[in-house]
Amino acid sequence: EMKGTSRTLMGRVRSFASSAVKSRATSQLLLTRGLPPLAMASVFGAHFSTTRVHAAAAKPAAKEAIITTPSGLQYVDHVVGTGEKPTPGAIVQVHYVGTLLATGAKFDSSRDRGVPLEFPVGTGRVIQGWDEGIMSMRVGGKRRLIVPPNLGYGARGAGAAIPPNASLIFEVELVECKPPAASIFESLADMIGMKR
Repeated sequence: EMKGTSRTLMGRVRSFASSAVKSRATSQLLLTRGLPPLAMASVFGAHFSTTRVHAAAAKPAAKEAIITTPSGLQYVDHVVGTGEKPTPGAIVQVHYVGTLLATGAKFDSSRDRGVPLEFPVGTGRVIQGWDEGIMSMRVGGKRRLIVPPNLGYGARGAGAAIPPNASLIFEVELVECKPPAASIFESLADMIGMKR
């Protein structure tokens, strides 16, 4: 009777080991075909909504909340700044690290270069997700932006680094905010002492 039980247990162990090997082989096959993790999940019948995927990517630390704006932008404040808040046209300096939501692959980083990006915020010089996300920060703030395709690079993507319809994650820090650059007419008015 003990021998029979032993044989049954050994049979179960062999069956489990065999299915584990098959599962690993299937995973490796999908990866060698270049399918990203989300595609692998859909092959096995799992379905993800964009909102759910974004929320999972932005797992906040204790007391950090995921905010979703009406446009679909999501953000998590790691550090709430106490400095100046940008207005449209203000010249901001932002450190950032950009990654793809689907794979986690880094496609750009100002920190790697050691120089923050400077641009006039709220003027369409950057993707919509950035204009919206940076405008509601204060200097000194650090935030994770989770940018859906319609607020990023959309169906066209951006070169080889960002595929079409990609959702993006940016870890951003608002380093500095300066007043908008004066126009040539304002500069001339200052020079000759005219009141604005």
